[in-house]
Amino acid sequence: MTGTGTPILVVIPTYDEAGTIERVVAEVRAALPAADVLVVDDSSPDGTGDLADQLARDDPAVHVLHRAGKQGLGAAYRAGFGWGLEREYEVLAQLDADGSHPPEYLPELVSPLTGEPPPAAASGAVGLVLGSRWVPGGAVVDWPRHREMLSRGGSTYARLALGTQVCDVTSGYRAYRRGTLEEVGLDDVRSRGYCFQIDMLRRVLAAGYSVVEVPIRFVERSQGESKMSVPIVAEALWRVTRWGAESRLRSADSAGTGLSMARWLLVAFLVVPIVEIAVIIQVGQLIGVWPTVLLLVVESALGAWLVRREGRRAWASLRAVFDDGRSPDVALTDAALVLVGGTLLLTPGFVTDVVGFACILPVTRPLVRALVVRAVARRATRSGRVRLVQSRRVDPPS
Repeated sequence: MTGTGTPILVVIPTYDEAGTIERVVAEVRAALPAADVLVVDDSSPDGTGDLADQLARDDPAVHVLHRAGKQGLGAAYRAGFGWGLEREYEVLAQLDADGSHPPEYLPELVSPLTGEPPPAAASGAVGLVLGSRWVPGGAVVDWPRHREMLSRGGSTYARLALGTQVCDVTSGYRAYRRGTLEEVGLDDVRSRGYCFQIDMLRRVLAAGYSVVEVPIRFVERSQGESKMSVPIVAEALWRVTRWGAESRLRSADSAGTGLSMARWLLVAFLVVPIVEIAVIIQVGQLIGVWPTVLLLVVESALGAWLVRREGRRAWASLRAVFDDGRSPDVALTDAALVLVGGTLLLTPGFVTDVVGFACILPVTRPLVRALVVRAVARRATRSGRVRLVQSRRVDPPS
């Protein structure tokens, strides 16, 4: 460790960042002269690890941790944080090696964490500071529109799924207090890609710590290639969806109420998008992007035609039932299924289309109706609204 005051370590994971690592390390050392730097390199083929070794030889505040092969961003951070915790650093910061996280913001990130550490039992103490793009004063530079929409959409989805008010849940520019990392259970974190950031955030909040967001100006990388990939996005979507569903199930169980219909709908709202996206990605890889888009358009057009035809039939059936004074239960259920099925068919996606066709087609609708009636009756029975009495046939006296 170098300098005096609170010992700070800045962890920088690298893989093929030879074009930027020297500049980024120099800027970190200039922004926080008293901090040490740890480069965690996953055996970069472009020689990033060798450059980092040279920096370490020239500057005793720079250290290098070499790992055997590319093992994922989450594993790199776990290794880096573990290295720092073994050496008594009190604040551990992290940033990307591609230059997208300007080191000039580091003093603002570590400032809320460099005071006297709070008692272990303190609730609401600041345990994590985020460099945020999506708070007032934050910005992104040189990002294409679709990239910004993807990032904002991912953050919004994660916020809704996890029930947090943090604006930039996916930010990789952050600083932790030592006690926070010790309490959240680093060894239990299994996230490999960028969802490691979301995983750590939810653990910090669950441990009772508060989170501070500092506005930053995020700059698109000028060299190298992004590590974002379809498997990384799929992992993030799956894990965030699962965490959100598990959280709501635990809340329902702790309240002793079970899952209400609204909660089931909310869980479905969280689960369906991840399944739908995964299916669309797989279909796109099999048949190509434009054929996939065309297939979705055709399915939506067919759905619109079916909604019109079956909707008219359902309306006519309802009118006939009421005119004849018969029980409207079946007709009303069919009309509701046509409405639900039509909505699903008009929503782009393959999973929703399958369910929509099942609800709206006359061949499959009776089966869906029977399943719905059975589920509603079972739930009503469990809630005590309906009391089923076992009966037996009694023959009249002869």
